Amino acid sequence: MKIEFRCDQCDRLLRVATIHAGIAVACPACRTGLVVPVAETLESIEPDRRIATAPVWNPQAVSLPSILHDTWTLYVENLWLLLAVALIDVLLWIIGFVLIIIPAVGTFAVLLKAIGLPPPLSVVGMFLVWGFGFMYLMNAMTCSQTKFYLKIARGEPTNIFDAFHIGWGRGAITMLPTIFFVVCMFGLVTFIVPGVFLYLFFWPYIWIWADRQTGEQDHRAFVLAKEISQRNLATSVAILAISILATIFGLKLFGQSWNGVLKAVAYLKMSGQEVTGIARYFSEPSIPYEGGDPA
Repeated sequence: MKIEFRCDQCDRLLRVATIHAGIAVACPACRTGLVVPVAETLESIEPDRRIATAPVWNPQAVSLPSILHDTWTLYVENLWLLLAVALIDVLLWIIGFVLIIIPAVGTFAVLLKAIGLPPPLSVVGMFLVWGFGFMYLMNAMTCSQTKFYLKIARGEPTNIFDAFHIGWGRGAITMLPTIFFVVCMFGLVTFIVPGVFLYLFFWPYIWIWADRQTGEQDHRAFVLAKEISQRNLATSVAILAISILATIFGLKLFGQSWNGVLKAVAYLKMSGQEVTGIARYFSEPSIPYEGGDPA
């Protein structure tokens, strides 16, 4: 949950986690000292200054240095949690592949020996089982961890289990990761360049879905993703390059968690939202505050 209110001085929208209610903050735009209102205070604000509960959507161009600055700050502040999540992620992928291979091989044996299908058809059956298993694993892990990294960027209470909590309710998982993966891989295999361009224009899709910006129409995530990316094409190229380097030189453990925070911060800023998970301080050393940086 978040508290949304406006600065009394410059009228800038501030979005802060509820755990910061009553804490002194500084407006990231004009540096005016404020106090995060509690729920009771918000009820007393005049109607024309109350903040709508609809998700913020104001696509804008964002500089890479501001994204990297907030990413590094968040990463350092949540280092041990992020490293633990990245390590568990690697282990779960290994376990998941093993659990997928076992029924796939079993399917091959049953089709070949018990049913008597020709070896080629038995192989097809085995790969179908493996494919569906991999698809579910990829979708589940991508959806749960996207929500987790958004919580980190917004300063919302979270823990290791949130990164792997799949959920079974409506809207808990989407097929979008599979669609995006297949289309991009097809583009890479055919001529490389189309696959790269598809990634650059549509990479924010899963963050838009996790942020509930699609109005329960998952396919709209790709349309909205293009709306963000076309304003930030050069920045998206840099983010892709940094992600690849972080994964290669971070040996997955550091790179995975870094990439998650990087893209969460980039999405929030590019969509016009505040990165409220960063803890900072007033110029006066004894007065702490919590707040978000200007996009």
